[in-house]
Amino acid sequence: MLQRLFIDNNQFTGSLPYSINNLENLTILDAHSAGLKGQIPLGYGECKKLNYLDIYFNQFVNLPPQLGNCTNLDQFAVVDESPLPL
Repeated sequence: MLQRLFIDNNQFTGSLPYSINNLENLTILDAHSAGLKGQIPLGYGECKKLNYLDIYFNQFVNLPPQLGNCTNLDQFAVVDESPLPL
């Protein structure tokens, strides 16, 4: 049961995988400075136990309103290199 996922400070290409929403016990996702871009999958709103999400310094083009379903989310870092519609 994965609870913490740290993929920060990498040189990935592409976006965050949709399948992360299958990690039911995920509480921490740290993906800052990971070289990611594109869409943040809508399914991330299904990560009900997520309380820390750090996606700053990537190039995302959306901030899905479904993240509002993450009612335990109390730390959220989203400073970005590209403009996000909020």
